[in-house]
Amino acid sequence: MLSRAIHVSIRQPYVFSKRLTSVGPWLSPVTGKRQLTSDENTGVDKRTYPIAFQSLLMGMAMGVSAPVMPVFASAIGINTLEYGMMTSMMGWTRLIMNVPAAWATDHFGRKPLLISGPLIATIAMTGTATANSYSQMMLWRLMLGMGESFQMSGAQTSLTDLSTAKNRARTIAPMQMCWSAGMALGPILGGYLGDYLSSRQTLGVAGLIISMAAFSNWKWCVETKSIVINNSNQNKHKTTTTTTLQIIGQWLHDCKPLLQNANIRAAIYLQFLLSFMSSGIIFTVMPMYAVNELALTSSKLGMIFGGMAFINVILSQPMAWLNDKIDRKSIVLPSIFLLSIPVCALPFLHTFQQLALSSFFWSVARCALRTTPIAYVADQCQHQSTLLPLSQSRALALLRSAGDVGTILGAGACGALAHFYSFELASTCTVICLVLGGCNFAWKPAR
Repeated sequence: MLSRAIHVSIRQPYVFSKRLTSVGPWLSPVTGKRQLTSDENTGVDKRTYPIAFQSLLMGMAMGVSAPVMPVFASAIGINTLEYGMMTSMMGWTRLIMNVPAAWATDHFGRKPLLISGPLIATIAMTGTATANSYSQMMLWRLMLGMGESFQMSGAQTSLTDLSTAKNRARTIAPMQMCWSAGMALGPILGGYLGDYLSSRQTLGVAGLIISMAAFSNWKWCVETKSIVINNSNQNKHKTTTTTTLQIIGQWLHDCKPLLQNANIRAAIYLQFLLSFMSSGIIFTVMPMYAVNELALTSSKLGMIFGGMAFINVILSQPMAWLNDKIDRKSIVLPSIFLLSIPVCALPFLHTFQQLALSSFFWSVARCALRTTPIAYVADQCQHQSTLLPLSQSRALALLRSAGDVGTILGAGACGALAHFYSFELASTCTVICLVLGGCNFAWKPAR
């Protein structure tokens, strides 16, 4: 009788777990719960929600500073040329810091950068509120770009750690959706505070919001580096480099297999062109055309940008779901062509209503393309046996670098073409490059 009881107590857990799944009773040694395979795990991990929340706070802080920054710069004697250089400083800093940030993400973990990045940005934004000269503003903007680079490296790598090929776009989308929501709400709050408080006090509020993001990351975000190490069955690497240059050199050497992959190169090129178009057309040529040709006021221009951010909030998750359900390459060309139509039509718009309709199509197409390069590159890193097991952070750093270069070059190149030649030439050249990049990505054979 005793042996029968023991026999039942041993067999029943197996029978019960067998009814739960057809792949076997694989239980986690930590939680005791059944582990999902990569094919089963199609839902979004709840551990991504704190990352999305801190993205909302960071976007809101950047949005709060946006309407008061030009006023503040003029008050301390910064001219238009200096303001443009000050704006591009963040792009240059992010570009330079992408490699060290990715190295730090691999060696120290994701959560330290999620905490240190917003803390650095908090100091920079608070320092900006106390600046009294152009040189001080440049210093604080450099520091702000450094903090954003650390924060973005930790956030993107954490999301790819927590996602699979079945849900990667839907995992990344909430962070970008929350960023867009913050950028939509931030200018409204910043404009209201700018009317009732001084510019310095409003920038101080932006710094306070960033500090809340740092606290949120410390309190609720989890370290995901161990997930990648466990999945790849890798032992901890012993660091043999002794100098910063050697570390960067080793990191760049590890990136060679990524750049030798034609599909990853196509995704990097596409990311560069999308950032080039956004910076050059949407945030440079379009505002110039709206003010100089359509005589729109700042409030109407703000409505355009707010509406675009609102559309991104609404459509981010449905577009990400579509991106996960169909082949990622097949969504690129239709979105590129949809994006090209309003860009080409920009110089021929004559009313606010026409510009608003054009911005709607921009937002829909850009939202469809927002997660594609990131999700596709992460898929490649996961499925290509020739790539290093921890190559995701390096690939994402290359994507961010391509986006930063596109942001830096887009505003200058499109602005120069529009100023010295015409709006039509700026739009046409951008569309040609964008279509070629989309075709190169969509028609590149998968490997």
